[in-house]
Amino acid sequence: MPISLRRKHGGSSKPVLMQAGDTQTEEQQQQRLQEQDAELAQQAQQLPQMEDEDDISDSAAEEVVKKSRRPKENAFTQQKLKAVHPILTPNTVIPLLLVIAVIFIPIGAAMLYGSNKVEELVIDYSQYTELETTMETGHK
Repeated sequence: MPISLRRKHGGSSKPVLMQAGDTQTEEQQQQRLQEQDAELAQQAQQLPQMEDEDDISDSAAEEVVKKSRRPKENAFTQQKLKAVHPILTPNTVIPLLLVIAVIFIPIGAAMLYGSNKVEELVIDYSQYTELETTMETGHK
């Protein structure tokens, strides 16, 4: 049966939970809820009696609860972390790229200048081949 919220006319503006087609007053609704609460309390009282009948002792039941590998429910585990979702428009992207260019162009120019200032040292070892052969044979 569909459930709807209805308000009493002429009385308090407090919504009353009613099933479609019901014409219960707020007092009847509260009485019905109290009866349901009493039934739940009665069922809760019966639960400890049922546990005594189980073949699992209370300490073993507590150990089962303690060994739960279920992660804590928080924003991280529920994947509901706050996030930033910027809207990228040309009015924001173009200035950002220009700022990045102003920062990195001088760095690149300094690196290019530094690499061009490096002097290459060339050593010709062709003359040392005669020295190597004389050292191996022991003759000059």
